[in-house]
Amino acid sequence: MYRKEEQPLPPPEKFELPFEGKLSPNNRWVIMAELIPWYEQQQSMWENKTQSVPQRIVSLTQPHIRPIVRGKAGKPIDFGAKLSVSCVDNYVFLYKISWENFNESCHLKEQVEKYKETFGYYPESVHVDKIYRTRENRNWCKERGIRTVVRS
Repeated sequence: MYRKEEQPLPPPEKFELPFEGKLSPNNRWVIMAELIPWYEQQQSMWENKTQSVPQRIVSLTQPHIRPIVRGKAGKPIDFGAKLSVSCVDNYVFLYKISWENFNESCHLKEQVEKYKETFGYYPESVHVDKIYRTRENRNWCKERGIRTVVRS
């Protein structure tokens, strides 16, 4: 049996095309290889015979995005930032943005208090995911006359 010796992959700028052609330094993939380490990621996965690497890049156009394991039925992984916003008179106010995985239910009181600090009164209602509807959050909102609406 013949076993081919594995050779490391050349970097994109040294990738050879037929008839002794080379990729242009202006090629978008060559430029992107210099901006983000996606090639190094693939090289590491190839050399180590693995399907994962630390700080895995999941989006070439947004390399800062990381998968967030949520454990939801039918959608166990989300991509993108978690946001906390208020919408008042068709204006949206951003209170919190995070690319990290965290349990957002513990931030409800803080976010509602920031709303009160900004506008001088508590909101009439808060529209939240089921994760926010803890007994403590429901009681806290009820004491302040805030209706909680769970979106599906």
